[in-house]
Amino acid sequence: MSADAGEVEAVGGGTLAVLRPLGRHLYDDLPVVAEVESREMWEEHLRGIVESFAPANAFEMALAARVAQLMWRLRRVALYETTAITASRARWTAETTDPDTPPKRRRRRRNPIWERAVQVGSAASEAGRLLIIDGVQERVARSEAHLSRQLSLTLAYLRDAQSRRFAEGGR
Repeated sequence: MSADAGEVEAVGGGTLAVLRPLGRHLYDDLPVVAEVESREMWEEHLRGIVESFAPANAFEMALAARVAQLMWRLRRVALYETTAITASRARWTAETTDPDTPPKRRRRRRNPIWERAVQVGSAASEAGRLLIIDGVQERVARSEAHLSRQLSLTLAYLRDAQSRRFAEGGR
């Protein structure tokens, strides 16, 4: 086994490779964003998720690795949301407090959610305004929904494969 590969113990003995040596392989493209995430963080996450499912064959291994990848990407969506809202809030604060900032010339799209929030006039309406800036909430909601559907489907496949294995007398 190379330095680029990890192993988990397979149910019934033996080991399954978690990461393969670099080359033409399904898991070559690590889902790691440079300067934000590290290969070591990914490998630890992948190993932990895969071990928790105790895959007994290559199919279960592939599904468990897919679950790890989807969970990793969902974590990244939450990080994006926090970063984008913080940046939008800083931009909005700078625009509203700096007298030298010229008013925006382009007309914004009507946003009924924001208009309703302004009518309410509470602290929650201000928080809502900061979430709506730049469409952050819509992008996050779409990404989360898409990844969550894929995760649910992959988990269902994995549970089904493991249930069939257990029903056939496998461990």
